[in-house]
Amino acid sequence: MKVGTEFAGYRIEGILGQGGMGEVYVARHPRLPRSDALKVLNAQYTADPQFRARFAREADLAATLSHPAIVKVYDRGEEAGRLWIAMELVDGQDLSALLRESGHLAANQAEFVVSTVADALDRANATGLVHRDVKPANILLSNAGDVLLTDFGIARVGGETSDLTGTGTTVGTLNYASPEQLSGEDLDGRSDQYSLACTAFQLLTGVAPFADSNAAVVISGHLNRPLPSVLDRRPDLSSAVDQVLARATAKDRTTRYPTSSAFAEALSQAFKQSDSDATVLRPAAWPPVMGDPSATQIRPSASDGQPGTARAHAGRGTVIAIAAAAIVIVLGAGGATAFFLTRPETDGAANKSQQDDPCSRVQDDTKQAAVAIGTRDYRDRPDFRRRVSAVSTPEFVSRVDTDDLASTFTEWKMNITTTTTSAVKESCSAADGAAVLVSQSTQSIGLAGTNSQTKLIRYTLRLSGDRWMVSEMVDASASNPPLTPSEAPR
Repeated sequence: MKVGTEFAGYRIEGILGQGGMGEVYVARHPRLPRSDALKVLNAQYTADPQFRARFAREADLAATLSHPAIVKVYDRGEEAGRLWIAMELVDGQDLSALLRESGHLAANQAEFVVSTVADALDRANATGLVHRDVKPANILLSNAGDVLLTDFGIARVGGETSDLTGTGTTVGTLNYASPEQLSGEDLDGRSDQYSLACTAFQLLTGVAPFADSNAAVVISGHLNRPLPSVLDRRPDLSSAVDQVLARATAKDRTTRYPTSSAFAEALSQAFKQSDSDATVLRPAAWPPVMGDPSATQIRPSASDGQPGTARAHAGRGTVIAIAAAAIVIVLGAGGATAFFLTRPETDGAANKSQQDDPCSRVQDDTKQAAVAIGTRDYRDRPDFRRRVSAVSTPEFVSRVDTDDLASTFTEWKMNITTTTTSAVKESCSAADGAAVLVSQSTQSIGLAGTNSQTKLIRYTLRLSGDRWMVSEMVDASASNPPLTPSEAPR
C-alpha cells in the first residue's frame, strides 16, 4: 500500500517490512495521536477458514498476556479481504543485527538477555502459550534500553503439534528448533528453553550451534549430536557454562531444566565461575538511546560489583514492528547485572555534573578499548580493524593493524583474548587528554600452545566527540618505551 492510503481507519505512513505472509506498516491511529505497527496478511490466508480461526485465536491469546511490561495488542480485524492486526510500535534493533556488527556479547550482556527472555517465556508458557521461534532476530534491544522478546506469530497452545510443512505455517528457524519441534511432537515450554539455550550459545560465540548451509546437517545436529563446546570460541568461560547449556539442550526434554528461568539462573551461576571480567563490555558501543527518566529501567544492584552507570550511546534506531499476532514483553529483573542496559541517574545536580564531565567516563572507555585492542581472531581481520578503529585514533590504528602483524597471527593461527580487572585514572583533561593505568590479562591460543600473562598498561587517550580514543600504549609493569604493534598486549 502507498503512503497516505486509508486502511481499516488507519492512514499508512510507511512500510516497515514484508515477508511471505504479508506486510508490516507504520500506520496512524484513526483517533489517537500515535502511530502503530499494522500487520496486513496476504489475501490467500483470509480465504482459509482454518487459518482465519487460528489467527483470531492467537491474537486473543497474545492479548491475554496481561503484564505492565507487555506491549499491547491494540486491535485486529478484516478489511478489503485481508486480515490485519495492530500493535504498539517499537524503536530499536534486534540482536541478530548487533551480532553481525560486534561478533558476540560479553558474558554479563548475554546473561542479562537470557535472564530477561527466560522470564518472558515463563510468563507465556504458564498460560499454555509456546513461542516456537526464540532466536536473536526475535530479541530486541530498544532505544529505551529494554530487552524485548518479539513475534509470537507462530505461537501455539501447549499440546498442539509442530507442523513444519503445513501450507501457510511459519516455522521456527532451524538453527534454534528443538528436537521435538523438528519431529512434529507436542510442544511445551521446554521447547522454548532449548531454543533459548541455542540463542545463548550464539550470543556467546557469534554462531548458532549447528549452523550449516545444508538444512539436513542442521536438523541432524539437533536430533543426534551434542551441543558443541563454547570454550572452542570462548576460552575465557568455564566448563560450567558448557554443562548448563548441555542440560538445557538435552535431546530428552524431561532432563532439561523445569523452567527457562531455572536455566537462566544456572547459566548466571556458571558465569561466576568463568575467568572473564564480568564488567568488561564489548568494545563497540551498544546502540540503545536511554529512555525517559520516569520509565522503568534496569540497572545493576549496588551489591553486584558492577560499575555505577554506563554511558548511553546514540545508535541508529531501526523501527521494528512486532508482527503477526506478536507480543513484545519487557521484563525488568531487579538486581540484574546488565551493565550495558544501565543509564545515568538523573536526579540531583551532582549526578548531572558527573554526566557532563567527560573524565568521569575515561576509565570505562579505556577498559573497553583494552579489550578491543587486545582481542583478536586470526580468521577475522576485518572485525579486528573495525573494533580497534572504534576505540583508537587513526594514527594508533595504523600502527597496530599492520600487514606484518596480521601475517604473524595468521601463520601461527593465534586467537588472543584480553580481560581487564581494574583501571586507575592518573590524569585527565578534556583539552589535554588522559592517562589511565589498566591491569589486564591476556591469553593466547595458537600453534605454539597456550600462553597467559598479566600486565599493567598505561593508556594515553584523546577525547573525540563524547568518547575517549587510545593514542598510545606503554607497558607500565617496567620502565619500557611505548609498545610497538608486535609487543602490544593482545
